[in-house]
Amino acid sequence: MQQNAKLSVVTNYDGIPSSVILDSKKLQITKILQFWRTNNNWWQTGIFGEQKFWRVVAESAQKSVVIEICYDQNTVQWKLIRKLVE
Repeated sequence: MQQNAKLSVVTNYDGIPSSVILDSKKLQITKILQFWRTNNNWWQTGIFGEQKFWRVVAESAQKSVVIEICYDQNTVQWKLIRKLVE
C-alpha cells in the first residue's frame, strides 16, 4: 500500500469517484476499469463494514496513471492501494 501518498477523492452523487488529488496533483478519472467490494470480519468484531475498491484511469494534461483506490466504510476514509501504471 502507498502509505506516503496524499490522496483526496471527489465523488459524484452516487458515491462513484470522479476525480482525485494525488500528491497535490488533480487528476480526472476518465475510466473505471474494475470495481469490487469486500466485507470485514463482522462476525468477529460485531461491527459490519464494507470496503469498496476501484481500479481507475486518472488523467491530467501532463500525465495518465492507473491506480487502485479504496473507500473504507468503517474509517470513512479513502486510501490509495497502489499505482499500477504511470
